[in-house]
Amino acid sequence: KPWLILHGEFGTGKSHLSAGLVRACMEAGWHDCYFRVWTNYLRRIQACWDNRNSQPDNGWTETEADIITELQTGKLVVIDDLDKRSATEWSREVLFSVVNERYNKGVPTVLTFNHGPGDRDPKAPGRLALATYLGEAVLDRIVGAAFDVIDFDGPSYRSGVKYG
Repeated sequence: KPWLILHGEFGTGKSHLSAGLVRACMEAGWHDCYFRVWTNYLRRIQACWDNRNSQPDNGWTETEADIITELQTGKLVVIDDLDKRSATEWSREVLFSVVNERYNKGVPTVLTFNHGPGDRDPKAPGRLALATYLGEAVLDRIVGAAFDVIDFDGPSYRSGVKYG
């Protein structure tokens, strides 16, 4: 099981640790390692629809497929803050395509969340919070592929305050 789930309140070091892991792998000679913040990643895809990306000299413009393939095929991929943005059907489809491909290939993946896999959704009694954000099929693959789930339970490094 090559996946790692990091969850806990904001400011507890999940992103910092994940970015350090990507950096260490790249320094060890691994290529195609990516750290992507989910909300920024989705905006990057939407920007290519409007052709707002700058066009390199060769005339190539990044496409939605190019962007999604990056996370599907990366040797190590960190997707940060997966539960920061309310899910839409489209964002769930994009996430499913990335997660399903990585799950089927069994490649190293690190995912960070504020909610834990067992946290309940306060707006939907009886439903898991991550199922609301990710969809049940994605959540099932994530939990099934995880070799460890680590709860970051401490104060924020930025403010020193412990939330939650």
